[in-house]
Amino acid sequence: MTHLSQVALERALTTAWLGRPAHVFGSVGSTNDVARDLAGLGAPEGTLVITDVQTAGRGRLDRSWIAPPGSSLLFSLLFRPATRPELAMGLTMVAGLACAEAVEARTGLRPGLKWPNDLMLQDRKLAGILTEAETVGDRISSVVVGVGLNVNVDFRQADASAELRDVAIGLSQALGQRVDRLSLLNAILT
Repeated sequence: MTHLSQVALERALTTAWLGRPAHVFGSVGSTNDVARDLAGLGAPEGTLVITDVQTAGRGRLDRSWIAPPGSSLLFSLLFRPATRPELAMGLTMVAGLACAEAVEARTGLRPGLKWPNDLMLQDRKLAGILTEAETVGDRISSVVVGVGLNVNVDFRQADASAELRDVAIGLSQALGQRVDRLSLLNAILT
């Protein structure tokens, strides 16, 4: 298990603005909550919040998002689009496509998209995307797009959650080898 660090992240990212600034945490309740708080404090578009552990990670419909410590990409991005609220959810689709293309480019695996917010591989959930918008009147003030992507986790292992064994998959489980999380993150953001 490799832990994320600010230095390693800054070295890995090749983006001009997306993922900058980056806020790296060992553990948070939810990256979406931290990103929303940063948005309220005036953080710029492109801000990245990433962690090794989420203690209150969630998906759509208030479902829990469970990932073993240091195994996954758990991050949120802050956007400030000048658009109507009903168009903000298009960012969910963009994020899904970016994740699918990055996984294929880095691993050769070709995940499918289960609209509106899941990446599937071998009929199991590989990733989930949660988009939350804040509005002021009829305009968007911020949109947070959160991603939970199972990277170096094998849900077939004895210590894996029994509830996830048949419904979730990690990239390392499908490949039989570990995947560099930061290289994959850079590909997603690019």
